[in-house]
Amino acid sequence: MKKYLLITTLLLITSSLNAQWTSNVALNTLVRDSSGIGEVTPLSATTLNGSTYISWFEPASGVNYKLKMQRLGADGVKQWQSDGITVSAYPQNTALFRYDLTTDLEGNAIVAFQDERSGQLDIAVYKVDTAGNLVWGAAGVTLTDSLSTQGLAPTIGITASNNIIIAWNPNATSKWIAFQKLTPSGSPMWSGIKRITSTTVKYSRPTMVAAGSDDFTMLYAEETGSGFPPTSKLYSQRFDQNGNAVWASPVIVSSKTIPFFYFPKAMSDENEGYYVAFNASLNSNPSVGDVYVQHVNGNGALWSTTGTPASALTNYQKFTAGIAVEPGGSHAIITMKFTDLNQSQSGVYQQRIDSAGNLLMGSNASQVVAVSAAYHDPYGSAVTPTGIITGYVTGNPPNQTISAAKTDYNGVVQWNGNSVTICSTVSAKDDGAVGLSRNNQVVFVWQDERSSGGIYAQNISDSGVTGPQTSTINELTSGNFILSGNPSTDLNIINLSNSQNIHIRICDIEGKLIQEYEWKSGDEIRLQPKCISGIYFVTLTNISITKTLTWVKE
Repeated sequence: MKKYLLITTLLLITSSLNAQWTSNVALNTLVRDSSGIGEVTPLSATTLNGSTYISWFEPASGVNYKLKMQRLGADGVKQWQSDGITVSAYPQNTALFRYDLTTDLEGNAIVAFQDERSGQLDIAVYKVDTAGNLVWGAAGVTLTDSLSTQGLAPTIGITASNNIIIAWNPNATSKWIAFQKLTPSGSPMWSGIKRITSTTVKYSRPTMVAAGSDDFTMLYAEETGSGFPPTSKLYSQRFDQNGNAVWASPVIVSSKTIPFFYFPKAMSDENEGYYVAFNASLNSNPSVGDVYVQHVNGNGALWSTTGTPASALTNYQKFTAGIAVEPGGSHAIITMKFTDLNQSQSGVYQQRIDSAGNLLMGSNASQVVAVSAAYHDPYGSAVTPTGIITGYVTGNPPNQTISAAKTDYNGVVQWNGNSVTICSTVSAKDDGAVGLSRNNQVVFVWQDERSSGGIYAQNISDSGVTGPQTSTINELTSGNFILSGNPSTDLNIINLSNSQNIHIRICDIEGKLIQEYEWKSGDEIRLQPKCISGIYFVTLTNISITKTLTWVKE
């Protein structure tokens, strides 16, 4: 075996970030908050290089609202003009509807919403590159259904070939789902849109994950009944690259029904299937809310007809606050709000579940923040190589603050058992989001009513420190493995157990599998993965251990 006399130098590679992040959690990092203008409904999406796209709507004279966007670097510095770029100033409805923002496989932002440029609600889709250019032009791409005069609530899916699936509801009353596939250049790939439709039921709330080389699987709700709210049940279907159904019939994801206003999200398991967490009713008491988790594989097979309850506790109302998937897709993290039966007190719980449906944080789930009258309301989690960081709001409007807590993979609260304040300014908060950034930072984005309403952000490190970061880019050593030279162009791994074969999985920060290797015994591993510059999780498994390191490709 080679001698590495200066291994300690590998463990001390640091990155001094030229930071715009502030450690003053009463101020936070300002994205946009102009005097007298209320910026609303932010969405955020993190890129492979650790920057964060943030979109929002703000009032504009004569057009009701305009859609704007900003990109923060991994250091919190605004990458575009200080007030953000205007993506669309076309006329909007007086009301704002659900919309979607994600990133493609090249780190561009894809945003889909609805406007009234034609005098009716149309679906508009834009691609924005890292420089803030509107790749598909000032008008973007518009999608319409010839059977309807409107389009609502678009959602976005990215296939493994980097094509874009847009799904939406063309009609708000006699609902069906329309969907179209776009190339990376914005051209429709099908001669006409595809539909999921029926004369007897309504369909809504589509969400999609990639499957195969260019297939995708859609999760959606079927609404039945003449009353309000209608009965909603989850279904799923896989579609091939031409938009044709693959399975003989749609799969009923769960025998449980979901609330009318709940929008579940499918999260890819990176093996052609997905996880989903959803709100339903407790089996023993239909008036009490419960949380279930289901896994649908690439062939449409389920854990069970109902799914797996995330917690066996029966003396709480339970609501899902988001689902995250660990790199490689082998485990899902479900973040939940637990309340007393009167919903006057609230706390934060968490469950980790493997691909076989086993509950790994105990049958009752793990308590992150105790249920109390302070009322703690979680809004999502991000998975780091060492645990799970969860964001939550404390209090009720207009008296709210934001905090973060970290647990390890067993559900044990970290940071000496304490939460860390993300925003101490007391005001109404809304539309919180959380995403993993470079250097294992987690970035929080939210709408804040501290003045006229604005968009703010804050970072926190894996060790619980807010503000400018000067620390190692990576957990360079873990068990019997050392990641040498990081950031780097090639992936260089020192194997201290050189007598054992190693299975290597490389995933991006969203958990998507990039490449997989079987490496025979040897003391030094040098790979040239086919991926763009950015952040990746490298999972190394030998006969005795599994470890995950973070690699930054230059």
